[in-house]
Amino acid sequence: MRPQVYSQSLYGDLPPGDVPAAQSLKLNFQPLLGGGQKNLVILPRGMMILALPQSGQEQVVDQVIYTGKLAHGVSLRDQWKNVQTAANTWNFSYFDSEIARATQYGKSVMLRVNMTDGACPGWVKSQVAQIVDTNTGTTIQVYWDPTYVALQQAFWQALGARYANTPCVKYIAMNPPGNGGGDWAIPYQNAGNWRTVTAWNVPAVNGTVTLTPDNTKNNPPIYAGVYVLVQGTGPGYVGWFLVTTVNGTNAAPTSIVIQNIGAAGNAAPGTSVPTTVGLSQNMINNWTSPMIGYTTQNVVNGITAVTDAQFKAFPRQLFSMSMGTNGGLDTAVNPTYTNQTCAQMTANYCYTKYGSRFSIAKNGFRACTPPPNNNAGSGWEIFNLLPYISREGQFFWWTVDTGWTPTNNVGESTYSNNCGVPADPILVLQQAAQIAAAYGVARLEYYMQDVEALQQLNVVYRQMPLVGQSVTAYSPKTPGYTGPNKITA
Repeated sequence: MRPQVYSQSLYGDLPPGDVPAAQSLKLNFQPLLGGGQKNLVILPRGMMILALPQSGQEQVVDQVIYTGKLAHGVSLRDQWKNVQTAANTWNFSYFDSEIARATQYGKSVMLRVNMTDGACPGWVKSQVAQIVDTNTGTTIQVYWDPTYVALQQAFWQALGARYANTPCVKYIAMNPPGNGGGDWAIPYQNAGNWRTVTAWNVPAVNGTVTLTPDNTKNNPPIYAGVYVLVQGTGPGYVGWFLVTTVNGTNAAPTSIVIQNIGAAGNAAPGTSVPTTVGLSQNMINNWTSPMIGYTTQNVVNGITAVTDAQFKAFPRQLFSMSMGTNGGLDTAVNPTYTNQTCAQMTANYCYTKYGSRFSIAKNGFRACTPPPNNNAGSGWEIFNLLPYISREGQFFWWTVDTGWTPTNNVGESTYSNNCGVPADPILVLQQAAQIAAAYGVARLEYYMQDVEALQQLNVVYRQMPLVGQSVTAYSPKTPGYTGPNKITA
């Protein structure tokens, strides 16, 4: 069978089209000409180019984006804590001003509000269950906490009441489970161990444990307020212990003070732990502990409860959600799952309920992104696993330097969009755009200064063949899904 990608045409700017069978990816680049001049840059026809401000929140869009012809729309970003500073206090000034400008110049708007971690208001955090992110030491909201879900739903109801009937507001970026940004990024830490220096007994409270790194493992940082799993000397001697104090640094602790929390399954106070056994301290264990209770379905339920409120608040808009993997979390709770099962379940829920108004997205297109016929095992495979759902994307980073001109071809200093390899920034942009087109992306978000550079070059579009996804011998492991176009071998 040949999978179809249904491009959105609600507003008449994106024609529908098929994705042909998998083939070798062929990229068409324009060579540099003498004297620092370039041939016209060729971009795939049919993609909706949204100009994303360079960084941060509430950034004013440059006037040349509004007056230029290349950017069909603008992607406006803000944080929950900036818009709703208190339960009954709102600040819509940024969205109001930029939406007014977009209306004036005939540009469409995507609204993107980050909701989690540092973007979450303090007055919300004080009311909801949280877990410590061991990668950073910050706290992350538990996605299915009922108060957290209800407050997000109320936020989107208020946003919809203000902007749903504004003609230029055509797209809504949905909130995946994340850790502060707009990407799907449930924080987890692969298993690592810190070992005890000497044998010790686990006291009921306030036991100090001296640590040394396990050089055969990736030793994660340890923070006060997290739980460590202690392996005892006999069958069943495994228990969770709360870290109350970290001595040394979080990345290189010399000792920790732990407390027996006394819950079912904990090792009894006084259990001997030999020097050869370590303390396993990782996010997977923390998420799946009885205190948090991670399950794949819990995440799906929490996220989709918010998406339902978003679709209801904006009944005429198109929606997209960044997709990603959950590390070892889903496979830890169910061995039959894959790292992408949670994303598949969430996407299938939205697609089955809302159809072509919903798209999946990946935020991170680069010139070195694996093409769709060579992405097995990567996060990009999510597009292959859901070929019946429309898709869009965003560049990983901006590509040209702020001092770029047609005769001063300066690339962004880290060359992030080319995996750190120095290259002509315009060709990097072109290659990344063609890879996005190969995935059947209908809308692609460029950063502002890149769009401005392309506008100076008078870019042209042309129709180009897209590279299809291989669906050979694959059946999505999405329990209970009976929606349209389920892929089979």
